[in-house]
Amino acid sequence: MQGFISVWNGLTAGKRLLLLIVVPATIFAFSMLARTASTPSMTLLYSGLDSSAAGEVVAALERLDVRTDVRGDSIYVPVDKRDSVRMSLAREGLPQQGQAGYELLESLNGFSTTSDLFDVTYWRAVEGELARTIVATPGIKAARVHIAQGRGGAFSRNAPESKAVVTVTMGRGNLSVGQAQAIRFLVSSSVPALTAERVAVLDSDRGVVLSPGNLEQTAGGQAGGADRERKLEAGVLNLLEARVGAGNVRVQIAVEVDHEREAITERVIDPAGRVMSSKETTEVTETTS
Repeated sequence: MQGFISVWNGLTAGKRLLLLIVVPATIFAFSMLARTASTPSMTLLYSGLDSSAAGEVVAALERLDVRTDVRGDSIYVPVDKRDSVRMSLAREGLPQQGQAGYELLESLNGFSTTSDLFDVTYWRAVEGELARTIVATPGIKAARVHIAQGRGGAFSRNAPESKAVVTVTMGRGNLSVGQAQAIRFLVSSSVPALTAERVAVLDSDRGVVLSPGNLEQTAGGQAGGADRERKLEAGVLNLLEARVGAGNVRVQIAVEVDHEREAITERVIDPAGRVMSSKETTEVTETTS
Protein backbone atom coordinates (compact mmCIF):
# COMPACT_ATOMS: atom_id res chain seq x y z
CA MET A 1 0.00 0.00 0.00
CA GLN A 2 2.83 2.38 0.88
CA GLY A 3 4.51 1.55 -2.41
CA PHE A 4 1.32 2.36 -4.39
CA ILE A 5 0.95 5.68 -2.55
CA SER A 6 4.55 6.59 -3.25
CA VAL A 7 4.16 5.74 -6.93
CA TRP A 8 0.88 7.71 -7.06
CA ASN A 9 2.50 10.73 -5.45
CA GLY A 10 5.34 10.54 -7.94
CA LEU A 11 2.98 10.83 -10.91
CA THR A 12 2.12 14.10 -12.56
CA ALA A 13 -1.49 15.34 -12.72
CA GLY A 14 -1.79 14.34 -16.37
CA LYS A 15 -0.60 10.78 -15.72
CA ARG A 16 -2.96 10.45 -12.76
CA LEU A 17 -5.90 11.48 -14.95
CA LEU A 18 -4.85 9.05 -17.68
CA LEU A 19 -4.56 6.25 -15.16
CA LEU A 20 -8.04 6.99 -13.79
CA ILE A 21 -9.47 6.65 -17.32
CA VAL A 22 -7.49 3.66 -18.57
CA VAL A 23 -7.95 1.37 -15.55
CA PRO A 24 -11.79 1.50 -15.39
CA ALA A 25 -12.01 1.20 -19.19
CA THR A 26 -9.80 -1.90 -19.13
CA ILE A 27 -11.86 -3.50 -16.39
CA PHE A 28 -15.10 -2.76 -18.28
CA ALA A 29 -13.71 -4.20 -21.53
CA PHE A 30 -12.63 -7.43 -19.84
CA SER A 31 -16.02 -7.79 -18.13
CA MET A 32 -17.89 -7.31 -21.43
CA LEU A 33 -15.60 -9.81 -23.14
CA ALA A 34 -16.26 -12.37 -20.42
CA ARG A 35 -20.01 -11.75 -20.62
CA THR A 36 -20.00 -12.15 -24.41
CA ALA A 37 -18.05 -15.36 -24.16
CA SER A 38 -20.53 -16.77 -21.65
CA THR A 39 -23.60 -15.78 -23.76
CA PRO A 40 -24.61 -18.56 -26.18
CA SER A 41 -24.84 -17.79 -29.89
CA MET A 42 -28.49 -17.44 -30.94
CA THR A 43 -30.02 -18.75 -34.14
CA LEU A 44 -33.45 -18.47 -35.76
CA LEU A 45 -35.98 -21.08 -34.64
CA TYR A 46 -39.21 -19.86 -36.27
CA SER A 47 -40.32 -16.71 -38.05
CA GLY A 48 -43.56 -15.40 -39.54
CA LEU A 49 -45.73 -16.91 -36.80
CA ASP A 50 -48.96 -15.22 -35.80
CA SER A 51 -49.23 -13.92 -32.25
CA SER A 52 -51.19 -16.93 -30.99
CA ALA A 53 -48.78 -19.53 -32.39
CA ALA A 54 -45.74 -17.53 -31.26
CA GLY A 55 -47.13 -17.30 -27.72
CA GLU A 56 -47.63 -21.08 -27.56
CA VAL A 57 -44.06 -21.69 -28.76
CA VAL A 58 -42.54 -19.24 -26.25
CA ALA A 59 -44.56 -20.79 -23.41
CA ALA A 60 -43.33 -24.26 -24.40
CA LEU A 61 -39.73 -23.02 -24.52
CA GLU A 62 -40.07 -21.59 -21.03
CA ARG A 63 -41.31 -24.97 -19.78
CA LEU A 64 -38.27 -26.58 -21.40
CA ASP A 65 -36.04 -23.98 -19.69
CA VAL A 66 -34.56 -22.85 -23.02
CA ARG A 67 -33.14 -19.34 -23.40
CA THR A 68 -35.39 -17.42 -25.81
CA ASP A 69 -34.94 -14.17 -27.72
CA VAL A 70 -38.06 -12.77 -29.42
CA ARG A 71 -37.45 -10.22 -32.19
CA GLY A 72 -40.69 -9.13 -33.83
CA ASP A 73 -42.35 -12.22 -35.29
CA SER A 74 -39.09 -14.24 -35.07
CA ILE A 75 -37.99 -16.52 -32.22
CA TYR A 76 -34.30 -17.23 -31.57
CA VAL A 77 -32.77 -19.98 -29.42
CA PRO A 78 -29.18 -21.11 -28.72
CA VAL A 79 -27.50 -22.71 -31.73
CA ASP A 80 -26.65 -25.94 -29.95
CA LYS A 81 -30.27 -26.48 -28.84
CA ARG A 82 -32.17 -25.57 -32.01
CA ASP A 83 -32.59 -29.08 -33.44
CA SER A 84 -33.52 -30.70 -30.13
CA VAL A 85 -35.98 -27.90 -29.40
CA ARG A 86 -37.69 -28.34 -32.75
CA MET A 87 -38.12 -32.05 -32.12
CA SER A 88 -39.54 -31.38 -28.66
CA LEU A 89 -42.00 -28.82 -30.01
CA ALA A 90 -43.00 -31.15 -32.85
CA ARG A 91 -43.96 -33.81 -30.31
CA GLU A 92 -46.33 -31.26 -28.76
CA GLY A 93 -47.77 -30.33 -32.16
CA LEU A 94 -46.18 -26.89 -32.21
CA PRO A 95 -46.23 -24.47 -33.84
CA GLN A 96 -49.88 -24.55 -34.81
CA GLN A 97 -50.59 -22.41 -37.84
CA GLY A 98 -54.06 -21.68 -39.17
CA GLN A 99 -57.32 -23.39 -38.36
CA ALA A 100 -57.72 -27.07 -37.62
CA GLY A 101 -59.25 -29.14 -40.41
CA TYR A 102 -60.76 -32.59 -40.71
CA GLU A 103 -58.67 -33.84 -37.78
CA LEU A 104 -61.37 -32.25 -35.60
CA LEU A 105 -63.73 -35.05 -36.66
CA GLU A 106 -61.28 -37.68 -35.42
CA SER A 107 -61.68 -36.41 -31.87
CA LEU A 108 -65.44 -37.02 -31.83
CA ASN A 109 -66.79 -39.95 -29.85
CA GLY A 110 -69.62 -41.64 -31.71
CA PHE A 111 -71.49 -42.63 -28.54
CA SER A 112 -71.48 -39.22 -26.87
CA THR A 113 -71.67 -36.94 -29.90
CA THR A 114 -75.01 -35.27 -30.57
CA SER A 115 -76.14 -34.22 -34.04
CA ASP A 116 -75.74 -30.54 -33.14
CA LEU A 117 -72.19 -31.09 -31.88
CA PHE A 118 -71.32 -33.02 -35.03
CA ASP A 119 -72.70 -30.25 -37.26
CA VAL A 120 -70.70 -27.58 -35.43
CA THR A 121 -67.51 -29.64 -35.60
CA TYR A 122 -68.10 -30.51 -39.24
CA TRP A 123 -68.40 -26.87 -40.31
CA ARG A 124 -65.36 -25.91 -38.24
CA ALA A 125 -63.44 -28.62 -40.10
CA VAL A 126 -64.69 -27.35 -43.47
CA GLU A 127 -63.67 -23.79 -42.58
CA GLY A 128 -60.21 -24.99 -41.54
CA GLU A 129 -59.66 -27.02 -44.71
CA LEU A 130 -60.76 -24.10 -46.90
CA ALA A 131 -58.41 -21.77 -45.00
CA ARG A 132 -55.51 -24.18 -45.55
CA THR A 133 -56.24 -24.34 -49.28
CA ILE A 134 -56.41 -20.55 -49.53
CA VAL A 135 -53.11 -20.11 -47.63
CA ALA A 136 -51.45 -22.41 -50.17
CA THR A 137 -51.92 -19.64 -52.74
CA PRO A 138 -48.62 -17.75 -53.33
CA GLY A 139 -48.54 -14.38 -51.58
CA ILE A 140 -51.22 -15.21 -48.99
CA LYS A 141 -49.88 -15.38 -45.44
CA ALA A 142 -53.03 -16.30 -43.50
CA ALA A 143 -56.74 -16.84 -44.10
CA ARG A 144 -59.84 -17.19 -42.00
CA VAL A 145 -63.14 -18.59 -43.27
CA HIS A 146 -66.50 -18.06 -41.56
CA ILE A 147 -69.54 -19.93 -42.87
CA ALA A 148 -72.99 -18.88 -41.71
CA GLN A 149 -75.00 -22.07 -42.05
CA GLY A 150 -78.73 -22.27 -41.34
CA ARG A 151 -80.40 -24.78 -39.05
CA GLY A 152 -80.36 -27.56 -41.58
CA GLY A 153 -77.96 -30.43 -41.02
CA ALA A 154 -74.63 -30.69 -42.71
CA PHE A 155 -76.01 -33.24 -45.20
CA SER A 156 -79.58 -31.94 -45.41
CA ARG A 157 -81.11 -32.00 -48.89
CA ASN A 158 -83.11 -28.84 -48.31
CA ALA A 159 -80.37 -26.86 -46.62
CA PRO A 160 -81.14 -23.17 -46.11
CA GLU A 161 -79.27 -20.49 -47.99
CA SER A 162 -75.76 -20.02 -46.64
CA LYS A 163 -73.38 -17.07 -46.39
CA ALA A 164 -69.62 -16.91 -46.01
CA VAL A 165 -66.91 -14.37 -45.26
CA VAL A 166 -63.23 -14.92 -46.05
CA THR A 167 -60.57 -12.71 -44.46
CA VAL A 168 -57.14 -12.85 -46.08
CA THR A 169 -53.82 -11.51 -44.80
CA MET A 170 -51.26 -10.98 -47.55
CA GLY A 171 -47.57 -11.58 -47.02
CA ARG A 172 -46.68 -9.16 -49.78
CA GLY A 173 -48.78 -6.82 -51.89
CA ASN A 174 -52.55 -6.71 -51.91
CA LEU A 175 -55.23 -9.25 -52.75
CA SER A 176 -56.27 -8.76 -56.37
CA VAL A 177 -59.84 -9.04 -57.60
CA GLY A 178 -58.86 -12.08 -59.66
CA GLN A 179 -57.55 -13.85 -56.55
CA ALA A 180 -60.65 -12.84 -54.62
CA GLN A 181 -62.89 -14.27 -57.34
CA ALA A 182 -60.96 -17.55 -57.23
CA ILE A 183 -61.39 -17.71 -53.45
CA ARG A 184 -65.09 -16.93 -53.82
CA PHE A 185 -65.51 -19.75 -56.36
CA LEU A 186 -63.59 -22.19 -54.14
CA VAL A 187 -65.72 -21.48 -51.07
CA SER A 188 -69.06 -21.43 -52.91
CA SER A 189 -68.23 -24.71 -54.64
CA SER A 190 -67.37 -26.39 -51.33
CA VAL A 191 -70.52 -25.48 -49.39
CA PRO A 192 -74.02 -26.69 -50.32
CA ALA A 193 -76.63 -24.00 -50.96
CA LEU A 194 -73.93 -21.30 -51.11
CA THR A 195 -73.86 -19.15 -54.23
CA ALA A 196 -70.82 -17.13 -55.26
CA GLU A 197 -72.52 -13.76 -54.82
CA ARG A 198 -73.15 -14.56 -51.14
CA VAL A 199 -69.41 -14.90 -50.38
CA ALA A 200 -67.62 -11.77 -49.19
CA VAL A 201 -63.82 -11.57 -49.50
CA LEU A 202 -61.86 -9.17 -47.29
CA ASP A 203 -58.24 -8.06 -47.32
CA SER A 204 -57.06 -7.44 -43.73
CA ASP A 205 -55.15 -4.35 -44.92
CA ARG A 206 -57.46 -2.90 -47.58
CA GLY A 207 -60.88 -3.97 -46.37
CA VAL A 208 -63.61 -5.29 -48.66
CA VAL A 209 -62.40 -6.65 -52.00
CA LEU A 210 -65.57 -8.44 -53.04
CA SER A 211 -68.79 -7.64 -51.21
CA PRO A 212 -71.97 -9.75 -51.22
CA GLY A 213 -74.31 -8.92 -54.05
CA ASN A 214 -74.33 -9.05 -57.82
CA LEU A 215 -71.25 -10.94 -58.96
CA GLU A 216 -70.62 -9.02 -62.19
CA GLN A 217 -71.11 -5.57 -60.69
CA THR A 218 -68.91 -6.32 -57.67
CA ALA A 219 -66.02 -7.68 -59.67
CA GLY A 220 -66.30 -5.37 -62.64
CA GLY A 221 -66.61 -2.23 -60.55
CA GLN A 222 -63.24 -2.78 -58.87
CA ALA A 223 -61.21 -4.60 -61.49
CA GLY A 224 -59.90 -1.48 -63.18
CA GLY A 225 -58.73 0.09 -59.92
CA ALA A 226 -57.19 -3.15 -58.67
CA ASP A 227 -55.22 -3.64 -61.89
CA ARG A 228 -53.89 -0.10 -61.69
CA GLU A 229 -53.00 -0.54 -58.01
CA ARG A 230 -51.15 -3.77 -58.76
CA LYS A 231 -49.13 -2.24 -61.59
CA LEU A 232 -48.26 0.90 -59.63
CA GLU A 233 -47.30 -1.07 -56.53
CA ALA A 234 -45.08 -3.41 -58.54
CA GLY A 235 -43.31 -0.47 -60.19
CA VAL A 236 -42.75 1.45 -56.94
CA LEU A 237 -41.71 -1.72 -55.11
CA ASN A 238 -39.05 -2.52 -57.71
CA LEU A 239 -37.63 1.00 -57.46
CA LEU A 240 -37.47 0.96 -53.65
CA GLU A 241 -36.13 -2.58 -53.32
CA ALA A 242 -33.24 -1.63 -55.59
CA ARG A 243 -32.24 0.91 -52.92
CA VAL A 244 -33.12 -0.74 -49.59
CA GLY A 245 -33.10 -4.43 -50.54
CA ALA A 246 -35.79 -7.03 -51.11
CA GLY A 247 -38.20 -7.55 -48.22
CA ASN A 248 -37.29 -4.27 -46.49
CA VAL A 249 -40.10 -2.17 -47.90
CA ARG A 250 -43.84 -2.46 -48.24
CA VAL A 251 -45.87 -0.51 -50.78
CA GLN A 252 -49.61 0.03 -50.72
CA ILE A 253 -51.42 2.20 -53.25
CA ALA A 254 -55.13 2.96 -53.26
CA VAL A 255 -56.66 3.98 -56.59
CA GLU A 256 -60.13 5.43 -56.90
CA VAL A 257 -61.67 4.88 -60.32
CA ASP A 258 -64.46 7.14 -61.51
CA HIS A 259 -66.83 5.05 -63.63
CA GLU A 260 -69.21 7.91 -64.50
CA ARG A 261 -69.79 8.51 -68.18
CA GLU A 262 -70.70 11.73 -69.93
CA ALA A 263 -72.30 11.95 -73.35
CA ILE A 264 -71.71 15.15 -75.34
CA THR A 265 -73.67 16.00 -78.50
CA GLU A 266 -72.07 18.71 -80.58
CA ARG A 267 -73.71 20.57 -83.51
CA VAL A 268 -71.48 22.80 -85.59
CA ILE A 269 -72.88 25.42 -87.98
CA ASP A 270 -70.31 26.84 -90.38
CA PRO A 271 -71.67 29.54 -92.68
CA ALA A 272 -68.63 29.28 -94.92
CA GLY A 273 -69.18 25.61 -95.48
CA ARG A 274 -72.91 25.73 -96.26
CA VAL A 275 -74.23 23.69 -99.18
CA MET A 276 -76.69 25.11 -101.69
CA SER A 277 -79.96 23.25 -101.40
CA SER A 278 -81.78 24.91 -104.39
CA LYS A 279 -81.14 27.50 -107.04
CA GLU A 280 -83.66 29.52 -109.10
CA THR A 281 -82.70 31.60 -112.17
CA THR A 282 -84.98 34.11 -113.93
CA GLU A 283 -84.08 35.58 -117.35
CA VAL A 284 -85.83 38.70 -118.67
CA THR A 285 -85.50 39.68 -122.38
CA GLU A 286 -86.62 43.12 -123.62
CA THR A 287 -87.23 43.81 -127.37
CA THR A 288 -87.58 47.34 -128.89
CA SER A 289 -88.75 48.29 -132.40
